[in-house]
Amino acid sequence: MKSMRLWALGLLGSLLLAPALAAADLKVGYVNASALLQASPQAEAVQKKLRDEFTPRRQQLESRAKRLEQMEQDLSKNGLMLSEEQRKAKEREIIDGRRELKHAQDEFQDDLRIRQSEEVGKLREQLLTAVEKFAKSGGYDLILYEGVIYASDGLNVTDQVLALLKNPAR
Repeated sequence: MKSMRLWALGLLGSLLLAPALAAADLKVGYVNASALLQASPQAEAVQKKLRDEFTPRRQQLESRAKRLEQMEQDLSKNGLMLSEEQRKAKEREIIDGRRELKHAQDEFQDDLRIRQSEEVGKLREQLLTAVEKFAKSGGYDLILYEGVIYASDGLNVTDQVLALLKNPAR
């Protein structure tokens, strides 16, 4: 009976020590994904691409808004000199213009959101590939990113992954 107890205690002890021994040679790193998304040259390229793609439409919408504003100012200045019919026609034109502008602005925002989502998805794939490449070349067993409450500076490999993103030939 005594030998059975000793054997059970030995087994229990080895089971309790096994995870600690396995974790002893586990190489872990932490990546701040939002910092990578903001600081990587790929993110800057995406921002420039979207800015170049959507600036003409944004400027066109701003120009339409200024024209409507000018029409409203003209109506308020010269409205008394117009006939009732002319004034109502101008008011209708302004109301229709506002409605069309609002619709165009909403469409612009939707298109921009969709394109941003597409580009951020592609960017995330590039970042994940870079993190995976870094982890494999550095011999890491585990790289964490979301949901980490605390990570010591020694585990933070964000700068190394960012360097890899800046110089992918490495």
